[in-house]
Amino acid sequence: MHNAQNCDEYLRRIHAVQDYIEEHADTVPDLQELAEAARFSKYHFHRIFRALTGETLGQYVCRIKMERTGSYLVHSPHVSVTDIAYHYGFSDSAVFSRSFKSHYGISPTAFRNQHRKNCKDGGPTSQYTDDARKPKLGVIP
Repeated sequence: MHNAQNCDEYLRRIHAVQDYIEEHADTVPDLQELAEAARFSKYHFHRIFRALTGETLGQYVCRIKMERTGSYLVHSPHVSVTDIAYHYGFSDSAVFSRSFKSHYGISPTAFRNQHRKNCKDGGPTSQYTDDARKPKLGVIP
């Protein structure tokens, strides 16, 4: 019973961090701040995060950024790829394009054109669904 309570507590803490990351996808999260917000040491936090999500923190942040940029590309055709790259913290559009192509297998411009033609699909969505969200414990700075 005690282990189940610990697991639920760990899940709540990790979900609060995931919520924070998703709300601030346009910034680069600081590992130390996220670990403190979850009330873990940064080393323990990283291990717990991976065990509960199946991704490292870096992979998770990268995936969220790619999902957001994909949605932005589809729903904001007037915004340049370069502006989107800068908005999401990439140093330049070439770095962004390589990351995007690595994630989706297609360039940002081709992705925009492909999904814009059939905008009814809404583009990519997060794998972290509302059903998985747990109540937040405390406020993350």
